[in-house]
Amino acid sequence: MFAEKKEDIKVQPLFITVDPERDNVEAVKRYCKEFSPKLLGLTGTNEQITKAAKAFRVYFSAAPAADEDNDYIVDHTIIIYLIDPEGKFVDYYGQNKTAVQMAEHIGSYIDRFKYLRW
Repeated sequence: MFAEKKEDIKVQPLFITVDPERDNVEAVKRYCKEFSPKLLGLTGTNEQITKAAKAFRVYFSAAPAADEDNDYIVDHTIIIYLIDPEGKFVDYYGQNKTAVQMAEHIGSYIDRFKYLRW
């Protein structure tokens, strides 16, 4: 299984906010830190986020009204994308995949990519 391999595999997890109005650099940094020190978080302008969302076919929509704490919900696609080292789309994982299934799939793609590169 992938997790048992001793090789130095370099995988960069990346989070891109879909709410740049609320998620400034510090907020994204705090959020990512809750998951993993390896998780790289990105934010940007509304235009940059919209462009990235369109490129990955991600839906997002902020609720029109905030509560008394200025808190609101942002509805969005929940997808994890696997991109190869050359920046090409490889696969995606929705909420129906377990962490073990994702690790196995990603491991097989890493093995395949290494084979093709050597």
